[in-house]
Amino acid sequence: MITKNLLVLKSYSLITTILYSLALAVISLVKFRDIPDYIPSFSDKVLHFLMYGILAFLWIITFTHKFRLKRIYAIVWAGIIAVIFGIIIEVLQGMITQTRVAESNDILANTLGVGLTITILFLFTKTEVKK
Repeated sequence: MITKNLLVLKSYSLITTILYSLALAVISLVKFRDIPDYIPSFSDKVLHFLMYGILAFLWIITFTHKFRLKRIYAIVWAGIIAVIFGIIIEVLQGMITQTRVAESNDILANTLGVGLTITILFLFTKTEVKK
């Protein structure tokens, strides 16, 4: 079952990653009426950590399977893109929204989520040794 789901993710990796990125941008920049304004700051940071860890993971899958990058390059590029995306979203929150503010702690949480994801995947990446 898990293998089948991973094959579907590989097949639709680019569209899945783009849709996830767009959804993350919309959720970050749009004020929803029914959601309370006050969310405890700690849970907000955990959410940032998880959402950007997932973003990095999806970009790694996309770069590896859709663009055929070597896994190590896919991990590096996914990390760079996810961190830059998070910074851009935070800057946009401060510039174009009335209900959101840019927070450096959100950028830190985003970066830590990306960092943990790429660290875990680096550890599970086999290195090739030439003889």
